[in-house]
Amino acid sequence: MFRLCLLLLVAITSCSRAGRIIDAVSQTIGSTGDTQRGELLRGANDPPYGPTLVLPSGLRLEHLTQDAPLTASYPDPTALPFAGSRGDHYQRPEFFVDIPTLSAATRRARASRNFSLDEYVRLPDRNGDERCYVDPQIAQHVQDLRDAWGGPLILNSTFRSPRYNAAIGGAFFSRHMYGDALDVAIPDTRRARDFYNLALAIGVDFIDAFSNTVAADGSGWIHIDDRGF
Repeated sequence: MFRLCLLLLVAITSCSRAGRIIDAVSQTIGSTGDTQRGELLRGANDPPYGPTLVLPSGLRLEHLTQDAPLTASYPDPTALPFAGSRGDHYQRPEFFVDIPTLSAATRRARASRNFSLDEYVRLPDRNGDERCYVDPQIAQHVQDLRDAWGGPLILNSTFRSPRYNAAIGGAFFSRHMYGDALDVAIPDTRRARDFYNLALAIGVDFIDAFSNTVAADGSGWIHIDDRGF
């Protein structure tokens, strides 16, 4: 499977209609073949979100909580350094997963085939946040990446509250605050470039430059997000 993906990636570099090739790659690597996945990847799940969250596995989290102080702590989308409709993707979130109310069984439940919900919520929980959000689209995309890679992956940054994001010097409009960004640890330093190229092929909206997050020895992470543009 990995060799097939690399062959498809070579085709990307030699084809002027790269969008069509990338679509073929994303269908080949880890496609679940169901209607739900198509709906998840059709468009960004933009804030302010809603009271029900349905993840790629079919796991439903009902009655998400509202937190007015947390919502108010988000940057004002009118202050964006972007023109046009991009501000629509930065509306302040109004509904969040309430971490303390999640049972152990719910945390162990699958968010997608190979990732538990706990892999998304334990990091904000560790960082002192009681609320978080998990965007279904990015959850499906990282599952696609895991399928393409053919082995376990570690998420080393998921949701960040504006408070925590500011404390660690994150970007002012970091997509981690909106729940649709992930930092994925490089699983094999000898094949860091291969892993990065697979991440490019899965069809996310944005991936940070290789040189920004991967060291000369191949260690580091990749940042992927589904910001909607």
